[in-house]
Order: sequence, then structure tokens, then C-alpha cells
Amino acid sequence: MQSLAHLQVMQVACGGRHTLSIAKEIVGDHQTNVYSWGDSQLGQTGIADTELVIEPKKIDFGESIVIDKIAAGSFHSFFTNSK
Repeated sequence: MQSLAHLQVMQVACGGRHTLSIAKEIVGDHQTNVYSWGDSQLGQTGIADTELVIEPKKIDFGESIVIDKIAAGSFHSFFTNSK
């Protein structure tokens, strides 16, 4: 997937019809972010859209929250942080 080419994928979680990943920027600020794509009909991608998300999109948790674990189910996503 070209949109993840500049990232080092560290974790992947697959739900019924959507996928999550934690990935670190290879160049630039080396920031770690959560990306999501797939069916978001019920908002399970964590992105404001409720339509199909074709390419991975970064989920905005704000600058002070760093996600360290992800999980995905049929119609939900779960995130934890170490703080």
C-alpha cells in the first residue's frame, strides 16, 4: 500500500471489515501514529467519516495522547495509551 510506504508498521489489528495499524514515520519527525481504513459505516475506523475509507488515514488523538496498543472487532476499535 503506497500510503504506508514511508512508515514502519509496528502493530496491525484486523476487525470484521476494517483495519488499524500503529506506525512510525521513517523520515521527518519519527512520530508514531495510528492509521485506520476499511468499512466505517458505524464509525469503527475512528475517523469522522461513516463511509468506506480506501487508503489508510491517520486518527487524530491530539498531541498529548500516545497510543501503544490497538484492537479491532467486528464493529468497534479499541485503543490504549501508557499514561
